[in-house]
Amino acid sequence: MKSSENQPLFTSDLILELDEVLNVSNLDETETGISVKETIHADINVSEVMISDIGEERTGKKAGKYMSFHLPQPLNDRQGVIETVAQAMNQLIGSPERYPTILVVGLGNQNVTPDALGPLVVGHLDMTAHLPEKSRPFVSGFVPGVMGVTGMETEKLVKGVVEQTNPSLVILIDALKARHIERLNRTIQLTDTGIQPGSGVGQRRTSIDRDYLGVPVISIGIPTVVDAVTITYDAMMLLSQYFNRAQSAVDAPRQRLFSGSLHVGDLGDTEALPKEQAKKYFGLFGSLSHEDQRQLMTEVLTEEGRNLIVTQKSIDEDIDYLNRLLAEGITEYVRQASSQF
Repeated sequence: MKSSENQPLFTSDLILELDEVLNVSNLDETETGISVKETIHADINVSEVMISDIGEERTGKKAGKYMSFHLPQPLNDRQGVIETVAQAMNQLIGSPERYPTILVVGLGNQNVTPDALGPLVVGHLDMTAHLPEKSRPFVSGFVPGVMGVTGMETEKLVKGVVEQTNPSLVILIDALKARHIERLNRTIQLTDTGIQPGSGVGQRRTSIDRDYLGVPVISIGIPTVVDAVTITYDAMMLLSQYFNRAQSAVDAPRQRLFSGSLHVGDLGDTEALPKEQAKKYFGLFGSLSHEDQRQLMTEVLTEEGRNLIVTQKSIDEDIDYLNRLLAEGITEYVRQASSQF
């Protein structure tokens, strides 16, 4: 495999997935430059991750604070999720009373469903910047489109609008990419570090953050796509778990393995095969570490032009639901200040 000496160890959009690469939870904070704290709000587990300058160097992720939570399935407490989004925004950037004017930017291509999260959220917000009789904070929205459509770089369009309208806060909404299928359309991430448009699909552009815009920035994202490497890797892990569970069956393990009595849905927290056993089933590939396996898949599929970006077949319904959920969360955050001005 090719050396990754000059590449960041961590390439996912989701900070929740740091531990899978760096084993953060079992390392000292001073060594990793990353601290993790778990809290509970409305019966939802919220992960708070702080990345220092050292952590930024190790992971390639910008230093700052990240808050993430996994949507429970089925989602029985919609209001609880809305309040959790509003509370996370409050913790990241403070009370909305500090921001008399707010600009919400919907990043992405509204003509491509998995990438339409940002534009759709903006479309469901109540814009009040043009209504002086409304209570502050005044909210405005902007959908810059994507460079393939406009011919202009997204970050420059956003900066131009910020310079002309002088908002006191910018909220960025964007679709993300995950490393695992189960996180698709089910994880919400908020951060005060801004965002780098297109980074999830390998496009490196200027970060849209506080340094670039000159005003406080918060970004909110939900993973809506994975790549072919993720699907291949997850399938291999399921097979490894399957073989491990079947192999450890007390009665007639060989029959259990091929009789169809063991189903993927029964695997639960079953661990993948130990390296020696993995080598038995998967040959040389099984002897590699999990990260080396993923790296090898990435190299092979990328060089062959087969590392496609894909989404779930339920994406239309999911995006419609999620964009409204985020819009209501932002509205709840803004509402907290409306009566204070």
